[in-house]
Amino acid sequence: MKSIRTVLLPPLLLALTLLQGCGFHLRGEVSLLNEMSSTWIAGQGVSSGLTHSVGNAIRNSNGDTARSEKEASAILLLSNESFSRQVATVGSDGKVSEYQLSYQLDWELSNKQGTVLREGTLKQRENYQYSANQLLGKSQEEKHLRQRMVREVTRDLMRSLRQK
Repeated sequence: MKSIRTVLLPPLLLALTLLQGCGFHLRGEVSLLNEMSSTWIAGQGVSSGLTHSVGNAIRNSNGDTARSEKEASAILLLSNESFSRQVATVGSDGKVSEYQLSYQLDWELSNKQGTVLREGTLKQRENYQYSANQLLGKSQEEKHLRQRMVREVTRDLMRSLRQK
């Protein structure tokens, strides 16, 4: 009887070789712009959860956050963060059966001199089923979706700020 090692090792090595050959690599840190070596995160009308999430993402990449605006080599302005909830579907009884959550954030990256390096608007949308009979559970689901949308927008922002 063959050992597990002799049965599984050759196909595993073949798969890894093929993946490496096609250019596949695991998603690691994002290589941010050089100007972001010391970034001041300024938030106008944004949640502390968002600024905390963006700060962590910058520090987990090749950038860092500045202790003050004076020390910064770049300023990342986050503004106009907004969540909205709209009715997506109404059942035959005339009651809401599905909502759509929308999340939007404007951002602008500038250097010390105030020159805008990059800017944009990020958007996320999520739908969820609604039932008046499960009000507590659905409010928790909406809260979870909002947190997930902030994480997704943070990832999108990091992709927008990477070196090209």
